[in-house]
Amino acid sequence: MSPSRTEPDQPRDEGPGVYDVNLPYKPVENETAHKRTEFPEYLPSWDDRKFYHDHHLEFGYEDPANRAAVHMPHLLKSPKVQTKDITPKMGTIIYGLNLKSLSDSAKDELAMLISKRKIVVFRDQLEFLSAGPA
Repeated sequence: MSPSRTEPDQPRDEGPGVYDVNLPYKPVENETAHKRTEFPEYLPSWDDRKFYHDHHLEFGYEDPANRAAVHMPHLLKSPKVQTKDITPKMGTIIYGLNLKSLSDSAKDELAMLISKRKIVVFRDQLEFLSAGPA
């Protein structure tokens, strides 16, 4: 358990730990858990009366990256948009792209870029940041 930010010098009696993934989950007593964590509202909880099953309804899904043009003309068309690879096979930094003004085809191309490069970092997004959550 990580130390709390509010009481950093509080001694802890952790006791011996067992790290076997095959052991069933045993919930911690509420009082003990609430004393040991700064944010008790994030502790795991569930309703024992409700049955959680694995049956899910099928649904249709089309990956937006499949609709994108391979050479990404809508995403990287502006001369002020520059890209820099973080590593040769993974990660890209994009400069000069305004996420707020992307067209639907540019969003599809962005999905393809993310699926290829795995990590995409956008610099200078103050306008997007100040807009707040949608």
